[in-house]
Amino acid sequence: MLKVDQINLLIKKVKEAGDIAILLQKQGLKVENKPDGSLVTNADKSLDKFLSQVIREELKNNDLIISEEDVAEGNSPTVEVGQSFWSIDPIDSTKSFINNNPFYCITIAYIENQVPTFGIIYAPATQELWYGVKDLGAFKIIGDGLPKQITTRKVPNGGAVLMSSEEQITRAEIIEKFHIVEEIKIPSAIKFCYIADGRADYYVRKRNKACDWDISAGHAIIESAGGVFNFVTPDENFQYGIPPYLAPCLMAKGDKSK
Repeated sequence: MLKVDQINLLIKKVKEAGDIAILLQKQGLKVENKPDGSLVTNADKSLDKFLSQVIREELKNNDLIISEEDVAEGNSPTVEVGQSFWSIDPIDSTKSFINNNPFYCITIAYIENQVPTFGIIYAPATQELWYGVKDLGAFKIIGDGLPKQITTRKVPNGGAVLMSSEEQITRAEIIEKFHIVEEIKIPSAIKFCYIADGRADYYVRKRNKACDWDISAGHAIIESAGGVFNFVTPDENFQYGIPPYLAPCLMAKGDKSK
């Protein structure tokens, strides 16, 4: 379990990473294609190195780091049973970042015995930062403000708010089953934070597309805020840190009673 001073340092450094991303964005990004066809920029690579260095040199932590950019370079380590490790996505939704869409974010999770016990998600464009610590709670920081504890909400009597990805087509049975009256589409892990801070109620993903680094920080934050995060069929035996790091379908919700 991370200590309070380590968490505070990570908050500070993630904000610094956000400043670096914005500076590089203003200077003009260098965009390349990864082998899988997705986009990567010089900012993704710079933040990946910066955050890994923070963990190694400033946190003095030598646990395994699995990052999206490192895996894209061909490094695909496998977590051993009981091994603690870090999961990093230096810029989640690089496409949004390139297009000046504010809904990109930096995500870091710390995973112990397959449980994300700490997660942090930072949106540099809006200066919103969310983090969750197992057994301590979830918190939100806006700008230079102080952390404020956040909790998930009960589903309103008038109906629920569903988070989804921009490319996702929500099935009619989902809308009917959960009494969805509003759907908010966000292309990054920020969607988990809307559930954690009580702005939304559900996120249902039917496609096996998200990877460890896309979801692990959100997993920690939602559960720390009082919500539920479950993997569902076809692979309920998914484990973090195992190549190809592809998560099964999942459902996150704020209201445990539903």
